[in-house]
Amino acid sequence: MLRQGYWSGRELKAFVGDLAKRDPELFEELSRIKPPENLEGLDPAARALNETVGGPESAAAGGDDLALESIILTRGRPVLAIIQNDVDTVHIEDPAADTIKARLDAAKPKLHPVIPAIGRVEITNNPTYEWVGTAWLIDEGLLVTNRHVAEIFGMAQGMKFVYRPGAEPGRAQSARIDFLEEIGNTAMLEVPIAEIVWISPPNGLDVAFLRLAQGNPAGVRPLQLESGLPDANSQVCVIGYPARDSRVPDSTLMDSIYGEVYNKKRLAPGQIVTTSDATVTHDCTTLGGNSGSCVVSLASGKAVALHYSGIYMRANYSVPAPALRKLLRDRPWLSPSRGIEDATPKVAASKGQDAQADKSSVTIAQRPGGVSITLPLTIDVRLDAGLTVQAGDTAGRGAVQDRDRPMPLEDAVMSLKSQLTDKDVISVRDGFVFKDGWITKQPAIVVRVRPGSALTLDSLGLSEAFAGHPVELRDADPTEIATVEHGMGDTEAPHAYVSKYRRALTGKFKLDAVTQDMSIVCHASPDAGWPVLAEFLDGIDKDFDLAMYDLTAPHIVSKLEAVLKGKPGHRKECKLVLDPGEALDEGAKADDLHEADVIEALSKVRQLTFDSAFAPVKGPQRLFDSAYHIKVGVRDGKDLWLSSGNMQSSNQPDLGILAEEQTDASPLRDFNREWHVIVSNTALAQTFKAHIEQDLEDAKDAPEVPDVAERPDLLVPLEYFEVPADEAPPRAVYFKPLAINGQIRVQPLLTPDNYSQHALDLIKGARDKVLFQNQSFKPGKTDNDPKFAALLDALLDKQRKGLDVRIIFRRIGDVADTLERIQKYGFDMDRVRIQTNCHTKGIIVDSKTVLIGSHNWTTAGTVFNRDASLIIESAAAARYFEQIFEFDWQRIRKARAPTARRTTREVMLAPAGVEAPTPKGYARVSWFDWTGE
Repeated sequence: MLRQGYWSGRELKAFVGDLAKRDPELFEELSRIKPPENLEGLDPAARALNETVGGPESAAAGGDDLALESIILTRGRPVLAIIQNDVDTVHIEDPAADTIKARLDAAKPKLHPVIPAIGRVEITNNPTYEWVGTAWLIDEGLLVTNRHVAEIFGMAQGMKFVYRPGAEPGRAQSARIDFLEEIGNTAMLEVPIAEIVWISPPNGLDVAFLRLAQGNPAGVRPLQLESGLPDANSQVCVIGYPARDSRVPDSTLMDSIYGEVYNKKRLAPGQIVTTSDATVTHDCTTLGGNSGSCVVSLASGKAVALHYSGIYMRANYSVPAPALRKLLRDRPWLSPSRGIEDATPKVAASKGQDAQADKSSVTIAQRPGGVSITLPLTIDVRLDAGLTVQAGDTAGRGAVQDRDRPMPLEDAVMSLKSQLTDKDVISVRDGFVFKDGWITKQPAIVVRVRPGSALTLDSLGLSEAFAGHPVELRDADPTEIATVEHGMGDTEAPHAYVSKYRRALTGKFKLDAVTQDMSIVCHASPDAGWPVLAEFLDGIDKDFDLAMYDLTAPHIVSKLEAVLKGKPGHRKECKLVLDPGEALDEGAKADDLHEADVIEALSKVRQLTFDSAFAPVKGPQRLFDSAYHIKVGVRDGKDLWLSSGNMQSSNQPDLGILAEEQTDASPLRDFNREWHVIVSNTALAQTFKAHIEQDLEDAKDAPEVPDVAERPDLLVPLEYFEVPADEAPPRAVYFKPLAINGQIRVQPLLTPDNYSQHALDLIKGARDKVLFQNQSFKPGKTDNDPKFAALLDALLDKQRKGLDVRIIFRRIGDVADTLERIQKYGFDMDRVRIQTNCHTKGIIVDSKTVLIGSHNWTTAGTVFNRDASLIIESAAAARYFEQIFEFDWQRIRKARAPTARRTTREVMLAPAGVEAPTPKGYARVSWFDWTGE
């Protein structure tokens, strides 16, 4: 299971009908389930399908047929424990338990020698993972797993493969396999992995081989491979190590299937669905962590495939045993370039023929399903069903052949992916057609290629459609290239967010709501951000506590130097916690300072007691997953400044208050949109002061890690940040600050502490509207933690119930991909807009309540990073920010997403943490800021 799948009623009925044909015995037992009288307590998938197909009336009436079909969709494929190298068939909680138990009990003699040869791949000195997937013994001392598993700890170096550098400086990572790791069994059978033998190239099969440091452990024998492809509908099982997978949209269903026990050896029965030379699909239940699992025939006990990927409630994909046999026979790791193509034997010269001439004019290369022979004319012979022999060009790219009949989108994607072997094809995946720069509801196959390559649909042998689906050719995002070529996440290996932060919310750290008389100054940037902040800083009398992601603006640093200067007998105090690193460019931040210089300047201020630290956001012991993203300042323990924006010139431009009658729109084009508040309330100020000062102590106590970021920065052309003409209003509107006084209820929010629950309650309580404006709104492909998923689900639920739910997010990073994620999640794309310089993180509910702060809407932002926000229950404050939202909503109504092949300069990767000048015309942006993850 990899990502969400959406079933129409027709698809669901077809699935159930197909199951009845493929496995009548199982279907008959499942059909005895009595559908509930109503849908309460039924799987969310069934409820949603019933409403989608039959409408609210059908849902209210019960919808027996659809309810039954939905139950069948999520039953009959349990996941069983393996204990003492034996599958537990006693405790099967499934409507088809009798059928499943009988099949597995009959297969046990075949499975007993198989189970011990499958183990969990564990790694040390990795900054994120303790284990990464499954592997199994395929030959004497030789393990097989997936490329995307091995790439997490291994990489190519010259003509060999080596372990990647580790989190601990000067020490590489290492790996081992534990052939046990069973439920309720504390014993281990660990063997070190001495060598990374081979990792397939990115456009090859998802396979890697690893060498054990010693011979096979006692009682562990290599698995036998089937000689041919398995029959469709044949009974199989998957054996591996499923991990709790945040990408599965129905976490309740997942927990019920797995009994909330993960990371242990499990067996999942199922059937083969389709077969081809390149891919075998099956319907066993899998999760992240199952990558590298063995697909085993229940009839023979032989390995029929190597599992590598899946789509939630759709299908699972695996590498066929014959393809693995061929790799073992050809041994591509002995080839000079280690590539799949080079593993194919060369054509020998005929007698009497010049060998050198023949070598230059005749080559044979392996292709999916066959071989390509260049004479120099290239002939692709493909044996996959529905494909034909095709003469191609001399570069070895034969035309890709469409199948005679349309295929389901997921199958078409996998089929085309197996055929496109050009090194400049980065990925092939499902997506949507874009028209006039905006997403449509038409599904498509998206082929992403290396920017700057000369590839076209024609040169790839493609038309505008494949297997009945439109084909979109787009440039790959640089982070996608890094992901594919350097193993940086977004694989099926279990993603582990790291946060060692622990703090009891008691005493001075309580985050209780405050209902008291207070004053609040609401303001925005570029309208009035800096003048209001400057006045706030001028009022510092004794001490200032500042928690900040980026502090680089020279006019802000100069102000701090001036106001923090004490006098004899009246020393002042400043405590500062920063995120390591800063994003600078030659645009709005051309004159901004490096934070090391800022700290040095503040440390020299006379009569100032200054203490500072960088928050730990790197290494396995880091306090926060990827960013200390907070923007909060506390003055004298009585007043609080809280913002969506950093203290940089792009967020706090050195401008006066822009008059309401001013019409020049250039500030809106040149600087970020930000929301800020100043709250005068001792209770709230003291709460944030206590947390900032404890963050400082925690940061100073954290273990040191090498000054090397885990992911590269990006170099982005400055023109990318220019506001398009259709976003800039013909007449600007600016908003003066608004001061509010009286009894107001304010709820302080911090992440990782309490944001997700209070934000969820706020959205669930909406009755009329939810206006959402945020730098990042990114349903994850790999990171929908249950807390973040609950927020997304609540917002989607309000939109589907007819509330005015509108969403603005920033035009940064892979915008087309983000729009596709949002649409796949189910949001109405007519209620979504993009804004080039949106840096706000705000939510307005029913014109009565406003949430304002620094929280990006990603898993990292809502659950694991350090961020701060406030929920302010004030109609005046909500209406103030609502009018700003409405102005932005109207002015960006024509904004479009860049999806065509780029003609401007490309975004490039830059080594993270390396001091190097940013090229002229570029901005250096962190991976976190670019992706929002």
